[in-house]
Amino acid sequence: MKNKKQMKDEKLSERNRTTKLIARLLEFFIIGVAFGIFEDMLAITFYTHEAFSLDMLVIAAIVAIPFAVFSELIVDHQQVFKRFVAWFRNKN
Repeated sequence: MKNKKQMKDEKLSERNRTTKLIARLLEFFIIGVAFGIFEDMLAITFYTHEAFSLDMLVIAAIVAIPFAVFSELIVDHQQVFKRFVAWFRNKN
C-alpha cells in the first residue's frame, strides 16, 4: 500500500509531465506561427513588391495559424495522424 509521500510524489510527477507537455506544445505552436507569418510576409513582399502593412500581417496570420495547428498535430501527436489514416482506410 502506498503512503502519503509516494502518492504526493506521483501527483507532482504527473503535474510535471503535464506542464512539460503543455510547454512543448506551446513552444512548437508559437514558433510555428511566428515562422509561418514571417515566411508569408516575405512571400507577399517579394511577389507583390508592396510595402509592409498591418493588413498584410493579419492575412499572413490568418493563413499561418491553421498550418501551425496542423503541423503541431502531426509533430507532437502522431497518434492523431495514425488514427486519421486508419479512419480513412476504413472509409474506402
